[in-house]
Amino acid sequence: MKVAITMSVLESGFLLAKLEEISAWDTPLAGIYWQLVEVKKGMEKDAGVKKTFMPNGMVHMKDRDGRIVVRELMYWENKIKEANL
Repeated sequence: MKVAITMSVLESGFLLAKLEEISAWDTPLAGIYWQLVEVKKGMEKDAGVKKTFMPNGMVHMKDRDGRIVVRELMYWENKIKEANL
């Protein structure tokens, strides 16, 4: 049986961050983790986010409105970076 849960964008981001903290990609919560990753990727695409992977393990992100965020890579972003090397 599958269960659907409705949550806000803020709640989904918070839950993804918490799942990231506990390395959920390799636990029974992996299905939820990867679903939230797909949601996040879709939101980034909708916002026109451009990512630059920096050599120091950080990611530089800029949206279409010019807002900039620099932070550590999440697990799934690290996988993307490794695949593109």
